[in-house]
Amino acid sequence: MPPEVWALTTLPHVDYADAFVADIDSAPGRTGEQWAREIFEGAPTATRRALRWGWLALGLELGPTRSKRLVFGWEVRHRTPEFALLGIRSRLGFAAEVLCERRQQSVLFVSFVHQENPTGRAICAVAAPVHRQA
Repeated sequence: MPPEVWALTTLPHVDYADAFVADIDSAPGRTGEQWAREIFEGAPTATRRALRWGWLALGLELGPTRSKRLVFGWEVRHRTPEFALLGIRSRLGFAAEVLCERRQQSVLFVSFVHQENPTGRAICAVAAPVHRQA
């Protein structure tokens, strides 16, 4: 990842990160937050249910899924027209952030995780392969 992407996380330390790029015809018409909403809130019903169930199983402290100040239950920590940084905590010992950044012909989707204790590390180790697949 480019250094400027790493600079956007607000986590005290990043123990895990991944990034995915989706090529699209035209990204400039939507903001980073609109892309984040499309990815999560615009997903098929079965996908939204699976995400919500999985996140609750991971102890994420989710808010309401339909909110102007949250994106599918995640806090909007920072937003500009180009990107949205979403964040959340788990009661099980980790914190996570998701960055959704529009680019000229693509959308960059980055996950950052800070593992706070041995339980958080163990849960993240098991959840990482499922997360990448999702």
